[in-house]
Amino acid sequence: MRTFEEKTIGRSQFLICGLQPDETVDTVSLGMMANNRISGLLPMIMQQVDGIPRFQFDITGKQPFVQYLSEPGNGGNPLELLGQIASIVDTLQEYMIEEGQLVFDDRYIYVDQEKRVFLICVPCGGQKDGAVSFREYCSSVVSFLSADCRPPAAQYQALIDYLAGTVFAPRDFSEEIKKALVRSAVERSKSNAAPVVLERSTQNRASSGPDVLRHNDRTTPAQLDHTVFSGEQNRSVPGQIILRRNSEPVPDSGTVLLQKDGLLGQMDAIQAEEELTTPLPRNKPTVRGFLRRQSTSEKIEITRMEFRIGKSYHDVDYRIDGNPAVSRYHAKIIRRGDDFFIVDTNSKNHTYVNRNLIDSNHEVLLTDATSIRLANEEFVFLLSR
Repeated sequence: MRTFEEKTIGRSQFLICGLQPDETVDTVSLGMMANNRISGLLPMIMQQVDGIPRFQFDITGKQPFVQYLSEPGNGGNPLELLGQIASIVDTLQEYMIEEGQLVFDDRYIYVDQEKRVFLICVPCGGQKDGAVSFREYCSSVVSFLSADCRPPAAQYQALIDYLAGTVFAPRDFSEEIKKALVRSAVERSKSNAAPVVLERSTQNRASSGPDVLRHNDRTTPAQLDHTVFSGEQNRSVPGQIILRRNSEPVPDSGTVLLQKDGLLGQMDAIQAEEELTTPLPRNKPTVRGFLRRQSTSEKIEITRMEFRIGKSYHDVDYRIDGNPAVSRYHAKIIRRGDDFFIVDTNSKNHTYVNRNLIDSNHEVLLTDATSIRLANEEFVFLLSR
């Protein structure tokens, strides 16, 4: 098990650790950390002490996650922070930083005053025996929060089911957390809110001013002359929302839209759309993108808005097997509408488009019949309309 010691230098506080006897420095991940400002990682300096590398992490102004979990009055949601951690782990794969180089321990995951999470990355060899994997860490945190009923345990069931499944990816787990937060917000809204109906009010209103409506128990949305209203919180009366008439009517809908800030506001909008509004058909993409792998003639459809390619067994959408020259997370194809772009994700042997080397982390537009080379693996990009 890796050990850390805290050290105060002037007004700054640091966490220090060294390599274990059988470990060596991973120069690839060390270079990534030195040459990139990676969001979600604690700033680190490597020093040599008697010829032994030691890593110094700046934790000034931050508190351990275990302390955050033990203080229910901290004004945040621990599940949101766990979602941040999942997003950080997912992003770090683009920098070829392995999960085993991260420390998943509540004592050494830190949260600052703005509720941002920071992880420790020790740039050494892969995961050691006995080290906690990210999946195991997520399971322990979800179990703790569920048992502590923050929010009610029922909201965690989807997370528990996902973690018990056969497939796990940080990106997908982050999406599951977002869904759990939505469910929690909806349930709290339903349990806390009184029935909402509306009443026209003419008090304190100029003849030319907007209509003002307030909640009561008599008027239904169908009696509001099919008018769309925007809402604002009445600061003088807690819990009351004032709705103001917008300028344009929406015929034959009877829809009332309430605008609020934050997650609960998003949920109100979703509920309003589901319950009261007939949605218009959405414009679907008119083209499909494919890759044809030249060595096997395999045709691969680009099925995600961000499609990852590499030789890793995890967290890629297409795995290139049998080619050691390809990086674990070599490149990704991004879709925006009917346009497709390729991005080299800091691969070791580079990415080429139409035989031209492309810069890492820069988007390059793909057109029909574009040739792509990942290291020495040849593809052709195809569009189908």
